[in-house]
Amino acid sequence: MRMKKYKVADKVSWKEMDGLIIVVNTESGAYYSLNKTASEIWKQIAAGNSEQEVSKAIGERYEVSEEEVRSDLEACLKNWLDEKLISATD
Repeated sequence: MRMKKYKVADKVSWKEMDGLIIVVNTESGAYYSLNKTASEIWKQIAAGNSEQEVSKAIGERYEVSEEEVRSDLEACLKNWLDEKLISATD
């Protein structure tokens, strides 16, 4: 099974404030305030972790199975891809 990896898009700037992440698409000017869980996912993606690694880390943090995390994680990643906040890597 190939592990999908993503990276923060080139035209995106982000900052952690009080444990939450603020993301700005510098091209469109749109900004996003991520909740606690999404902030943890974002930091994992920014660190270069694969989708599977992120799923495992979030599952361990919240004591739920990777399978339970996976559908929410996929929805989050799809949204960020659609908003051009992240891009898939090879």
